[in-house]
Amino acid sequence: METCVLMQLKNCIKCSIAHILRYKRQKCSNFKQESINFRHFTDRLTKIRRGISTFRR
Repeated sequence: METCVLMQLKNCIKCSIAHILRYKRQKCSNFKQESINFRHFTDRLTKIRRGISTFRR
């Protein structure tokens, strides 16, 4: 009986750790995607500013 309870507890702990790691991985990939989007946005602003400055000349 005790071994069954211990096995259930062990599985519960493994499941909890896997769930936490999966959440962290998702959060990290979202951060990477946001930083990529930010880089594209700042690149566009730089190109627009360059275009405006050459247009003024």
